[in-house]
Amino acid sequence: MQLGWIKLHRKVTEWEWYKEPNTFRVFVHLLLKASFNKYTWRGQELEYGQIPVGIGKLAQQLGLTYGIVRGCLNRLEDTGEIRKETNNKGLVITILKFKEYQLQDEKKVVKKTLKPSKPNKVVIPTLNEFLQYAKDKDLDYEMKRSALIKKYQSWAENEWKTGHDKKIVNWKSTLLNTLPHVAKDYSKKRTL
Repeated sequence: MQLGWIKLHRKVTEWEWYKEPNTFRVFVHLLLKASFNKYTWRGQELEYGQIPVGIGKLAQQLGLTYGIVRGCLNRLEDTGEIRKETNNKGLVITILKFKEYQLQDEKKVVKKTLKPSKPNKVVIPTLNEFLQYAKDKDLDYEMKRSALIKKYQSWAENEWKTGHDKKIVNWKSTLLNTLPHVAKDYSKKRTL
């Protein structure tokens, strides 16, 4: 017995065989019994959505007569829902749209496509680049110059990480965030 579940879309209520209880029941039974894995049956490779059946056994499983089941299978075949293949090993029914309706459709699965992440390559500026950028961004640069040199040296000694042991990926934005704190440090030292 195969475990699991099947998909049954709400649009099935609009299907031409929905109001024909025996045909609908036979089709749903086939969906429930159809293979969702490839396997070998009596030396024959069976694909997704195939089921080896005997009409008599199918009738017994459903509590219907042989004639009713045969008629239902013929209707389903005539409308393109299934294909019957008889060979010397027995009858194999293929649910024609099984992959489309039961297996996960790769086209319909919405996947968030993330931009390929760039490795966080750390760019370490020279001391002159660091100071020049600070000079361009801060009016009080001359008063903070020595504190900025010490900040650069501490980051470099700490393998280009902040005092909170956080890797500095974008040194310019980290410096811009640090400049106001350098000013506080400078003004505290000046008042002492």
